[in-house]
Amino acid sequence: MPINKFMISFLTLVLVSAHAAVACDWPNHLEPITPYDVYGTGYEQCVYETLVWDCSPEAWMIARPSFRSEYAIVLRKTPTGDSSEPHYTLEYAIAQQPIWNDRKAEGGQLEVDLRRNVTVDRQIVNQDPATTEKLLSTWRAVIEQTAYGDNECMGLDGETYDFYVHFDLFGGTWSPKTEVPRLMVESGQLLIEYVTATKVEEREKITDRLRRLLDKLSDEVE
Repeated sequence: MPINKFMISFLTLVLVSAHAAVACDWPNHLEPITPYDVYGTGYEQCVYETLVWDCSPEAWMIARPSFRSEYAIVLRKTPTGDSSEPHYTLEYAIAQQPIWNDRKAEGGQLEVDLRRNVTVDRQIVNQDPATTEKLLSTWRAVIEQTAYGDNECMGLDGETYDFYVHFDLFGGTWSPKTEVPRLMVESGQLLIEYVTATKVEEREKITDRLRRLLDKLSDEVE
């Protein structure tokens, strides 16, 4: 098949983007989440409303992969009969189909057609207060260091991660290459492992791994 000008331009974009991704000075901190919907699709808000659904959790990590369904881990504090010790739950939520979707419009052009009513699978477990407080304090310390990078580091595809800690602290990363963002994502993934584990022994081992990871993350941000 002959190579036309469009294919040449596309291949050039891929090579330039790949080079930029390799050569970029990746920041060792989270970066601010986009404060408004620059493309007008409502995608990020739709993902948040579909997966998190309430406005008062203690913390969350939302993941938006390029070629898989969006998912989130959400930490909530629930009321108890007495005030001696807080009660926390972890919820893992994953869309059965990717929320991001496009379709062919008239003329063959693609246009965004979000799956706004997609079914979400949810699993909820209790989380012990000591581990939870350690997680919250560590995530808060990391997110408080959120800042814009010196240059934009973004390649093609990959996975975007957004984080939140109560009250109103936000930060994000894309396919992290440096220690602090990578450890943040790994801690979120360990929370998912904790929720989906089927045995008490598995959860105990995951908790130990999570605590060691949070110690390492705390050392990074001091």
